[in-house]
Amino acid sequence: MDGNQFKFSSYLIMEDDIYVAVCRDVDIVSEGLSENEAINNLSEAVALYIESAIEGNLPILRPITQTDDVSLTDPARIIKTWPLTIDFKVTAHA
Repeated sequence: MDGNQFKFSSYLIMEDDIYVAVCRDVDIVSEGLSENEAINNLSEAVALYIESAIEGNLPILRPITQTDDVSLTDPARIIKTWPLTIDFKVTAHA
């Protein structure tokens, strides 16, 4: 992880007529009617998760289980992979 960034691996699959974006490092899934919508929704969901984890002093990484990870169980379904980068700013209050 960079000083102000978290970097995760992500992939996109189709389920019926919906694009499903998966961040395997934090077990978060989002969907959309287009690739871009699913990817943007995933970015937002992961950013909110990180913010909540930091505020709640919870672990950031919680990988998807191997049995649920399409990249391991059925990699042919993957349409696209990309590194998901989440920028953040930490402020402290006393």
